[in-house]
Amino acid sequence: MVRARVEADAVHVVEIQEVGEIGYDPAEQRLEATVTDAWGNRATALATYNPYSPGGLDALAAALEGGRGEVRHLSAFVRGAGGGLVLDPIAVLTTEGVIVPDLAPPPVTRRRHPAIVARRPEDPLTAALEAASSCLAAARGLRHLPEGELTDVEESATRLSRVGLATAAALVRVFPATLRRSGPTAAVEPWVEAQIHLVTAAELRSRAL
Repeated sequence: MVRARVEADAVHVVEIQEVGEIGYDPAEQRLEATVTDAWGNRATALATYNPYSPGGLDALAAALEGGRGEVRHLSAFVRGAGGGLVLDPIAVLTTEGVIVPDLAPPPVTRRRHPAIVARRPEDPLTAALEAASSCLAAARGLRHLPEGELTDVEESATRLSRVGLATAAALVRVFPATLRRSGPTAAVEPWVEAQIHLVTAAELRSRAL
């Protein structure tokens, strides 16, 4: 939370040994594929439809299915989730060249999507943690913070309580209470404490799923 933000910090190039199952979630407009790297580690490649690049998912699906040659490398934003790795593809290197989905032209004809994947049920703990963290992150400019944003923070704390995260809820509630009672300077410490707790809890939860 305190280190310098680097735009490409999470970008990596992965050597691909095998592309496994490929599926499409029509509700989320998301392509999903299981890939294995050269050392046998598995990861999930996820790409969501981008209206500014309507041909992106078709180009990525064609590349992963071998329509543009054997997949050799995949560049992607990499993050941990659910005890594994998730790749947000940037480009695919095959034996025939490089495919950049975001730069792919719109398809001339509609391509048949891969098999539909089963929807994953939303984890209520993860959803509550992410919602509370987002509310705190949105609370910028403590000297002139709208009352509506403080209400959103309090509602997110209530949601945390409902799923059994009592400690997280208590820490989140301290922030708006301190801001109203003692002002913005005093509210900085409880904001930081609550946000660190939420981020840590969300990371531990993702590893447990």
